[in-house]
Amino acid sequence: MASTTACTEAVPLVYPQEVKNDSARKAYKLKLLKDRPETLFADLYKSGEVSNLIFLTDQPLAWHAAISAHYPSVKKEGICNGWKIKIKEVEDPDTVMTTVNMYKNGTVMVQGNLTPFELDFLLIKERAQQEKSAPTDNNHTLPETDTTPTSGCPAADPEKKEPTGPEPDPQLDRAITDLKVKFIELERELVQLRELISQQPAQDTRVQQDSSAISTELTKLRQDRDSNRRELSTVRTEVRELQQDRESHMARLTALTEEVRELREERRSYRRELTALSEELQERERVKEQLDSHPDHNQNPVTPIESSQNPPTQQPPSTPSSISSPHANPTPRSPPITQMNTTPSPQTNTTPHPSRPAQQRGKPDIVILIDSNGKFIDENKLFPTHTVAKIWCPNTQHAMDLLSEQQLGSPSHIIIHTGSNDLRSQQERVSESLRGVIEKASTTFPNSRVVMSTLLPRKDLHPDTIHRINSNMSRDCILRPNVHLAHHPTLDINCLYDHVHLYKNTVPIFARTLKDVALNRDQSTPRRRSSPAQNPLRPERHPTGPPPRQHPWRQDHPHLLPHHAPLRSHQGSYDYPQARPEPLLSPGVPPQPQRRELHPDPLSYAQAVKRTAGPTLTTTTHVPEPTHTPPHDELRDIQQMLSLLCSHLIGQ
Repeated sequence: MASTTACTEAVPLVYPQEVKNDSARKAYKLKLLKDRPETLFADLYKSGEVSNLIFLTDQPLAWHAAISAHYPSVKKEGICNGWKIKIKEVEDPDTVMTTVNMYKNGTVMVQGNLTPFELDFLLIKERAQQEKSAPTDNNHTLPETDTTPTSGCPAADPEKKEPTGPEPDPQLDRAITDLKVKFIELERELVQLRELISQQPAQDTRVQQDSSAISTELTKLRQDRDSNRRELSTVRTEVRELQQDRESHMARLTALTEEVRELREERRSYRRELTALSEELQERERVKEQLDSHPDHNQNPVTPIESSQNPPTQQPPSTPSSISSPHANPTPRSPPITQMNTTPSPQTNTTPHPSRPAQQRGKPDIVILIDSNGKFIDENKLFPTHTVAKIWCPNTQHAMDLLSEQQLGSPSHIIIHTGSNDLRSQQERVSESLRGVIEKASTTFPNSRVVMSTLLPRKDLHPDTIHRINSNMSRDCILRPNVHLAHHPTLDINCLYDHVHLYKNTVPIFARTLKDVALNRDQSTPRRRSSPAQNPLRPERHPTGPPPRQHPWRQDHPHLLPHHAPLRSHQGSYDYPQARPEPLLSPGVPPQPQRRELHPDPLSYAQAVKRTAGPTLTTTTHVPEPTHTPPHDELRDIQQMLSLLCSHLIGQ
């Protein structure tokens, strides 16, 4: 069908909005055709396409002759109350191009290929005008047709005269006229129905295509529904498994809560024992002060240990001033003094560099085995008063190769931070590698203080993996008396500029923790940064100010503060009092090694209790003050060990 855009003369039939039903449309169209005769109109489908061309004329015979003369190949047929002209193609006479139906009432309907007729309409109209102006022939009859009429109606004869008779009834004439009009409309609708039937196969094909597409979409929707059902079943299974996991985790959490409650009870019992020990130490200190304040009752008593080591004939006469006054000079004539001169004093042992032999000065005192996170650590600034060697140690196997006396010598401190580069390949098997490093360091260097640093968090690994490795390392360190753990709780993944390495401004925090553990310092105590010459001397016995430690039992008992603080000369922040006399050792007491005197290993709980229960006061002039580590330092180590155990048990 040709569209209205290709038409140049046809006027489309546009119905107003008030015309809605078919009868009103027919009446409106008939009125429009009568008002504008011989004007070509385009009748439209509801879809907007052109169905046929139609116009009304008062001379259908003239138009019949004009159309037949205009086209070279036509076929004339008769229809009910009219004529049909089939316009054929010149090249193919068997193909009908356009069909023109002409009715006696003057209606002309064009169907088929409408574009050629629309273009030739003006020429055909001029020829029809010429046919109208030609003289009429009284003998003119209907044009002959080469075929019989297509309908059952007889062919109309315009020249046929009606028989004479009485005058016809006007009502009958009107009825006949109405019937004719209705027949014409029915015939037009029949033609349209035929065209619709001829177009039905194409519409059926389109409907079949649409139904096939709908079936395909329906199949896809069914498949999607089945897949969604399977996914829903999988999700329900996963939810059920998650609920089971949650229940198991809740059960484990309940068990862990009970364990934590038990651990807290044990911690309370340990605190009560520590309180009892501190009270016992306080009582012993009070007794000692009373004995020092009453020299008449403390002139000649001798402890069983010293009486067994020194015969009574060799005891020099003692004076009260030799015990009570720390500034009194020792008598040079007594034999124990001579023995003391051959034994290095504790003060001499606390000076690391001047007391070393000349051949050991070139060897490092402190060895740091560290991976790439130690790039920005300045070992000389970290330990300014010691000889330090920082060795790159990327993994645990390299640490095993370095842990030998041929490689490291005999250092007093060994700091190890490695294993992070093994996490990607070994995962939790790194715990076994670190256990081997701890065992080799402890057995190869039994007199050295070994510091094992925990693994730092990484962005590319789950934190639970690193936490379990650090927990295993903590348990392995506790089993070794000379191995200590350096934990870094303040460093998390926000301190990493990539997946592994620390920001440069967080390296001092990391290095400070290693130094505090290596020097056996309390990490909660603020650091003193003044030089040794500017630091005031510490009081000999009782400090006037509050104690620097934050332990509650030490704040309640300030007289239990240590007489000899742990090693502070590594920082350059403490000088021993020059007015304190050198403690005298009895002939039977062997000198302690210098490394053990600098950093005594923490004792076990049983050893600390046994050490505390032993004699803490000697009344001879040879030992004015005890030479062993003060008991409260041992108790501090015990408390730190218990706190570490509790924290790891709670964290598991």
